[in-house]
Amino acid sequence: SVLTHAGDMSLCVFANASAVGGVTVRHSTRLRSRRVRATRSARTRDAVVRSAVAKDARICETPRASGPTPEQPTTDVHLTAFSKRKALLAMLAASGFAVTLAPAAANANLLDDFNNSQLQSKSKLFMGPVALTFERLVALQTDEREMDVSTLADALGAATLDCLNPRGALAAYATVRDVCTLGILVKSATKGPACVNAKDSQESINVNAALGELKGSYETLAKSLSDASTVGPERDAAFATCKQNLRNFAQKLLNCFPIDETAASETKSVFPDLFA
Repeated sequence: SVLTHAGDMSLCVFANASAVGGVTVRHSTRLRSRRVRATRSARTRDAVVRSAVAKDARICETPRASGPTPEQPTTDVHLTAFSKRKALLAMLAASGFAVTLAPAAANANLLDDFNNSQLQSKSKLFMGPVALTFERLVALQTDEREMDVSTLADALGAATLDCLNPRGALAAYATVRDVCTLGILVKSATKGPACVNAKDSQESINVNAALGELKGSYETLAKSLSDASTVGPERDAAFATCKQNLRNFAQKLLNCFPIDETAASETKSVFPDLFA
């Protein structure tokens, strides 16, 4: 009887698994859902764990260099700066050594070229006032017939660069010092600073003699211009003598500069009227 009752109870339970007394048993469905979620969570955790373990395994399997880890080199600013200075000094020393080993003749040639260039530039500067004198003489010869005595005297002083009839304040100084521009050029080209030639050298003798002849021709021209009786050919001859003496003076002044023929020819080419 007990067994029969128990069997009936079991049959009743299995027969009414979905409903008991007309009421749906929901807790059995929730139980299954909870089990499914638990299973999924467990699987997710297992996957995460396996992934982490595999990553650790790969990291552990990465080959590493054997031996102790080398220390990182340290940079010493002072040491670096010292090395740069040392390299610079070595470079300069090498350059100086190279210059020292250069042939003395080559260095001498460079110095000579520089000096010649300076002297040639000076020679051109010195020819400038001489060329200006030549131009003013030409202009004076053209205009002198229309000038009065006073204007003619001033024009003659300007044409000769105060070597004759010094103008203005220079007239007062002319008694105590040389105000003739051409004379000042001669002193600079013989006694310095432009260049130095001994007093008894041929260059000094020739240029001083040429200046004397030029001044003499200036005086002859002044007399001719002041004399109303001298006209035409006589005055033209006086002007021609001044021009010829001026060209001679220019050549003698150029000879005072110790430059070669090529440099001298270049200077002459700049002043064709003087060296015609």
